[in-house]
Amino acid sequence: MRFHQSYRMLIGLAAGMLLGVTAHILWGDAAALQQFVKLVTEPAGKIFLRLLFVLVLPLIVSALALGVSGLGDLKALGRIGLKTLVYTVVVSTIAVLIGVGMVNLIKPGAGLSPELKTRLLAQATAAPPPAPNASATGMDFVVNLVPSNIVKAMSEGDMLAVMVFALLLGAGIASTRTEYARRFEEGLQGLYEIAMKLLEMVIKLAPLGVACLTFTLTARLGY
Repeated sequence: MRFHQSYRMLIGLAAGMLLGVTAHILWGDAAALQQFVKLVTEPAGKIFLRLLFVLVLPLIVSALALGVSGLGDLKALGRIGLKTLVYTVVVSTIAVLIGVGMVNLIKPGAGLSPELKTRLLAQATAAPPPAPNASATGMDFVVNLVPSNIVKAMSEGDMLAVMVFALLLGAGIASTRTEYARRFEEGLQGLYEIAMKLLEMVIKLAPLGVACLTFTLTARLGY
């Protein structure tokens, strides 16, 4: 019987959790377990995530640009863009509400020992995330949607700016009806197909990658 990929990922998730919790109960803070996590499962999980992340940018740029250029009529782009914006805001709001509700319901971290909480907090404060700009306004957010340097936006992972660039690129392709523009569009189509093929290959590794990620967490933190 051939399992669907989603079922294989679920099996990998369950296997990683079960093995990790078992290892934590049996060996706890043993040096051998910590070395195994540090040298095997943690790097494997990080490599899997990096393989996914590295394909996001070429996929988004090519897919959005091709989608916009395929419309042909830039007037239709404005209508579709407005609908997409409203849809994104609504779905994002629902996602935030679900996330906040699940956190309040499950209370992740409530079962950790005080010693482990102290250690995790020390690790988190050792490399704090960049603090948000308190003086930033809504208009600053709108301005920052348009990247001043697309390479910098890509390197910093500013996905909204990358998406805006891809939309502008697609609009430029749609409005430039020359032979060279068509060749560039064909190149983007090739990039999209290559990115999708690579993504398909990476997804096949998802059960193992998910198992490594969950094993790393549960072997260190327990159930």
